[in-house]
Amino acid sequence: QEDTSETAGGPSEVTVLFQKYGLPGIQNFVQEKIDAYKKETVKIAVTGQSGAGKSSLINRLRNLTPKDRKIEVNGQSEKNPLYAPVGTTETTTDIKPYPFPDNPLITIYDLPGAGTEKFPIDSYSKKMDFENYDAFVILTKDRFLECDKRIATMIKEVWKKPFFFARTKMDATMTEEAKNELEDFDAEKTKKRITTECNDALADRAPRKIYLLAEVNKEEVNAGPNKVTVTFPDNDQLKEDIISSLDGLKRTAIAFSITSASQSMIEMMVEELDNRIKWCALISAVGGAMPIPGLSAPVDMLLIKRESDFQKKQLLIDTETMKKHEKTYGQEFTDKLNNVLSKESRPFLLGVTDEILSRIVITEIIENSAKAYPIIGSIIGASVSCTTTFLMLKQILKGHKEIALRCLDVMNKMDIKEKLNKKQM
Repeated sequence: QEDTSETAGGPSEVTVLFQKYGLPGIQNFVQEKIDAYKKETVKIAVTGQSGAGKSSLINRLRNLTPKDRKIEVNGQSEKNPLYAPVGTTETTTDIKPYPFPDNPLITIYDLPGAGTEKFPIDSYSKKMDFENYDAFVILTKDRFLECDKRIATMIKEVWKKPFFFARTKMDATMTEEAKNELEDFDAEKTKKRITTECNDALADRAPRKIYLLAEVNKEEVNAGPNKVTVTFPDNDQLKEDIISSLDGLKRTAIAFSITSASQSMIEMMVEELDNRIKWCALISAVGGAMPIPGLSAPVDMLLIKRESDFQKKQLLIDTETMKKHEKTYGQEFTDKLNNVLSKESRPFLLGVTDEILSRIVITEIIENSAKAYPIIGSIIGASVSCTTTFLMLKQILKGHKEIALRCLDVMNKMDIKEKLNKKQM
């Protein structure tokens, strides 16, 4: 289905869609546009030798933790089939698919290691169906091998797909390094050395980004008499770069499925959410065009609330997530957040504001007055409703973006404060 416009709010677009589809057709057309990403398949392949940490990465990319290992079925605790088993050293001999819990069309595949008798490197890409994947992650727990380099070359030159090199188990590496280096331990120097070693093994002309992954986002290690906090930002950076490497609906689909709290991820998510607003506004136009007084306001209220809730969930500022933050950081988190938010954004913490609701009611009054005039009244009603919803959702998204960014900033500062307090003890 074609995209008839890049913007919303003008009566010309509403008129064109009305002439082509009629009112019910417009609503179906627009709803399909909004939900199109739900029908898009995304396939990510993860390859590496046995013990490289593929299962841990596959779980983290799908927002699963060890708490998700088991599920309750008919009152009985059973293994969760969506959870990739961690800690086993068995060699993968088959391609194992692991779908996302909330969207089974997005799947991460655990590929058997290359260079074995069963999967020689020369036929590896064909046996693994490389052409069917959208992106690849190549893992190692220490150094990359020649077969890893050859896999990357095939992906780049033959299939022309995005791929990423990642070195896993960095938390264990940092713990061991601190134990050996004592007070001379330097986390950043260790990261730089490991990155250099990985690039030397790959022998590329230009050094590549090596993602240094760990089971946790930060850990505290004992370095002689010192306690040093080590962070692993590549855990989130890999997620963001996988999303950025994809285009169109594939990018939207995986962006709305992967959870990551960082400034760049928030910016990326806001861009995706902003793309939905023009289509939501056109649904509002359908309600505004209906020659039935009083119909538009309930349609718009439901639409705006639903989209507002969706924005909050994607930006990790929904009620459930905010309660978790307060449980982790205490009431101080909520107090600090309220203090740094602008007066325009603060009300959006609670949901759709009274100002938004009053604007919907005023819009309804204008539309009902216009509907006294057949045909032209419907066009005016559609245009007013479409434009109002478009501008209101823009305002809501702006407020939600500020809340998400301020949340991140408050949590980072509280983490730093906690570190300083520990050092002073």
